[in-house]
Amino acid sequence: MSRMELLKIKNQGECFAEFISSLKNPHPRIPTGFSELDSALDGGLATGLYILGAMSSLGKTTFVMQMADQIAKAGHEAMIFSLEMSRFELTLKSISRCTGLEMAKSLEVGKAKSSLWIEEFFLKCDESEKRLIEKAFEEYSSYSDRVMIVEGNGAIGADEIRDALSQYIDAGNGRPVVFIDYLQILSPHKENASDKANIDYSVSELRRISRDFSIPVMAISSFNRMSYGGPATMESFKESGSVEYSSDVLMGLQFCRMASNIDLNDAKRKSPREMELVVLKNRSGETGAKLQFNYYPHCNLFCGKKEENMIYNAVYSRKRR
Repeated sequence: MSRMELLKIKNQGECFAEFISSLKNPHPRIPTGFSELDSALDGGLATGLYILGAMSSLGKTTFVMQMADQIAKAGHEAMIFSLEMSRFELTLKSISRCTGLEMAKSLEVGKAKSSLWIEEFFLKCDESEKRLIEKAFEEYSSYSDRVMIVEGNGAIGADEIRDALSQYIDAGNGRPVVFIDYLQILSPHKENASDKANIDYSVSELRRISRDFSIPVMAISSFNRMSYGGPATMESFKESGSVEYSSDVLMGLQFCRMASNIDLNDAKRKSPREMELVVLKNRSGETGAKLQFNYYPHCNLFCGKKEENMIYNAVYSRKRR
């Protein structure tokens, strides 16, 4: 490829024609299924790079997977590049979430301990409980054909993501919302380059992918360890290369009332966990929104606090008695 081709030089006449065409055929925002987050993002996900960061084991994969399921349930396609968890594990999370809703409504939440409980429980549950699980299977099957999971059982980097998307879209399958779990374990672009240089490349290339294919791309990022125990800020991403500069929207997931003196283990033991999503950067909208969620780890479910059904309050108050 020549240097001229690499720079993609066009005159403004060509660019203006493309600009007019884009105005006549706009790509609508895609709702995430979390109404407060959609409001903060001016209606949902648009073309661009979204980064969601959090400390380890806080529920960021679960949050993003729930978002992907909600997008698929609404009729849009979602493609997940899972570099850590298997397709089977992610499927269990989704079914657990569906079953958790049913268990909550039937006041049986104590039976659901984790996403793996279905695997162990299905063979020994009674008929009424089995019907709940089968109903969850039916719910998941109603939209699962719009969820594509690409397992990271080989070297998957930004270049491989671009190739997979090209093949998928060229085959006439539409333009999916892309989710990547997670940024720091993408295959390095150059083996002899530093971690920071490789992450810089991945972030820049993911943003180019979102622009070239006119799709939203959301990547999960870890926080640097110096940020554990404190509120999510731009500084939390400092060791992650160009994340804060190249992303269009940057968000941090944390416990509510996060402070340096919080007992993290105690906060993780609570059910529900009181969580907060902070919009740290929003290139085309407001910054600083703090959205509150209740997170039920036993059924892999995030609920917006303002939206949460009264049934859940009744279920968990009864459970605590």
